[in-house]
Amino acid sequence: MLVMFNMYIIQAHAGNLTEWERATSVVQAARLVLVRENPTPDAQVTALAPTTHGWLTACQSPLQARMTDRSAWAATVAVSCATPRWTIYVPFTFTLWRPVVLAADFLRAGAVIKHQDLTVRRELISAETGPVCFSEGSVVGKVLNANVNTGAKIDPQNLVAPEIIHQGQQVTLEARFGNVRIRAEGIALNDGRLGSTLLVRNTESGKVVTGIVQLDGKVLLTPGKS
Repeated sequence: MLVMFNMYIIQAHAGNLTEWERATSVVQAARLVLVRENPTPDAQVTALAPTTHGWLTACQSPLQARMTDRSAWAATVAVSCATPRWTIYVPFTFTLWRPVVLAADFLRAGAVIKHQDLTVRRELISAETGPVCFSEGSVVGKVLNANVNTGAKIDPQNLVAPEIIHQGQQVTLEARFGNVRIRAEGIALNDGRLGSTLLVRNTESGKVVTGIVQLDGKVLLTPGKS
């Protein structure tokens, strides 16, 4: 009788066992969506595998997956089951090999960057890398506002346009009305970088006007401001 009683307990316990969905199956279903929809196929993808054992019952139908969020460095994929009904979200992070602009030598703040000051090297970058420059063309001619050590990445936040107009310099003012351009001479009342706002005193009228510094050194008058 004791043996039969023990067998009954084992059989009853076995009948109540729950089969849990495997985390590897969930991640695999999510990865298939990334392979199909990922616009950067050369990215190295890392999944944060979910915990499924103990709360996610094994799916009795094919898993369905769809991307719910996507950025340059991360994505989230929703994996769903119809029977029994549940949905779990799998986050992914991306790392990419990209050419990154580095300082070929120690560069001091205030220096105007030249081609020979730079080198380019392919590096693995991610969301934690921080701001970087991907082409020398975006750096050459700019001015550093912080020192950069040899081999360090060039931070675009440390770059400013060079001053092309200095206080007291004679400049050409230009106003544009459709295809008509009117020019006058003036004296700069402050230093100006490309794209910055400049105060200029019109030499003829003595009136102070406001304009935007152009690449050719002219000052384009700002409509409605004087």
